[in-house]
Amino acid sequence: MTRLARLLSLSAVALGLAAFQDPNGRYTIDFPEGWTDMGDQGQGIHQVKAPEAVANALCNAQSPDMPGLVGMTQEAINAEMSQPMDTAGWANILGVADVSLVTVEKAEAREIDGKYQQVATLVLKAGTFAPVDMKAHMGVWVLPGHLVNAGCYSTMEDYDKVKDSFEKTVGSSRPL
Repeated sequence: MTRLARLLSLSAVALGLAAFQDPNGRYTIDFPEGWTDMGDQGQGIHQVKAPEAVANALCNAQSPDMPGLVGMTQEAINAEMSQPMDTAGWANILGVADVSLVTVEKAEAREIDGKYQQVATLVLKAGTFAPVDMKAHMGVWVLPGHLVNAGCYSTMEDYDKVKDSFEKTVGSSRPL
């Protein structure tokens, strides 16, 4: 399934969260309870979809290998990740070559258990992953050898309906 198809298979909010552990043992995340588990979407992306009655939304997580980080220590990574990532950094994480398609509305670097989670609310312009503007709440952990990515996406008009659930879900991701 293409990235565009994954984002278009949207549909939002539950108050509870359901724990998920990556089968490769790299991370945990609490996906919204009551959302439909779509399973592995390829490239290790695990996805859930919101109930159709509430809003157009989905959340996913993955932990891709990053060979360029293999030789780095967590301390060296922390020195670079202790400040919020800029737009170019988020575009890179998303694999978006045209930085003008990504707008960072809010970004922060959260220190948790001796590591930094980069968290941001982003606007992804039409043509990035879908034919319409999307809003996303994203989190990434940069670790020696790999990342842990968590993201929740919605249409612009439905974002406020799922915002709290998105923040809880992304904030719950933890590397193992």
